[in-house]
Amino acid sequence: MYERILAPLDGSDVGELILPYIEELSDRLGLEAIMLHVCPPQLSSFSHKHDIYIEQVAQAVKTRMKGRGLVRPMLVAGNPNKEIVNCAGQESIDIIAMMSRGQTGMKRKVIGSTADKVIRETNKPVLLIKPESPPAVREKGILSKILVPLDGSDISEVALSCVQELGSSTSDGKKLQVTLLRIIPSDHYVVEGEAVVPRVPYREEEIEQLKVKAKSYLAEAGKGLSDSGVEMKYAVGVGKAEEEIISFADSHDVNLIAISTHGYSGFNRLFLGSVAERVMHETTTPLLLVKPE
Repeated sequence: MYERILAPLDGSDVGELILPYIEELSDRLGLEAIMLHVCPPQLSSFSHKHDIYIEQVAQAVKTRMKGRGLVRPMLVAGNPNKEIVNCAGQESIDIIAMMSRGQTGMKRKVIGSTADKVIRETNKPVLLIKPESPPAVREKGILSKILVPLDGSDISEVALSCVQELGSSTSDGKKLQVTLLRIIPSDHYVVEGEAVVPRVPYREEEIEQLKVKAKSYLAEAGKGLSDSGVEMKYAVGVGKAEEEIISFADSHDVNLIAISTHGYSGFNRLFLGSVAERVMHETTTPLLLVKPE
């Protein structure tokens, strides 16, 4: 059960675009929201101004939430990504929510360095919002239409338990809608004797058989969410996983993609799974990245 959410804020207007998401989740789940501001060591002489800033932000969030949920400001000094990760561990944070502060256009593959480092260094779920994402309006639904890509592995299904923690309805009582998506590759390797033939396209009848199996798998994987009262949908696509995930999210008005990273833990935890990595850099849809334990 989620109890605390961490919102790192850098003092900018862009950074504060995360606040509607914090307010929605805090209200929906009764979370304690910790507003964290990291003061760089070189600006320590101005720490009183940083303290005033984070106190004011926390008070504004309390006012908008009308007393529903706990809001706590926190000021620390140090390197932003290290302090965010440390705070998440020390405060038993269940989810980190932050803006990417990345570049758009031709350079949109470069997300903000702090967000990128936090995602790679923490073992906590990270809700990542990009500045170019559609503005969050609670009245229109925030994090209410969720897409969960699954590839048939236990690791990909880790995202399901995280989504289940988000409840079965939004703060205004509307039922949560979750779509499970399985992408079938359009081709595959064929082994002939000791040789591996370059990727061969699936025949149409093979694709149809794979779709039937995929739908059956998705229905079974989503049983826990369905039993909890979430409105479930199931979809199967064909093609490159990251392209199909992003395309589906864009064409179905999805406002959250929840995906397991398939990355590594321990010494190799800086590496994310290739599909999650590409989706993270390419999509403008809010993204919930979940690492397997």
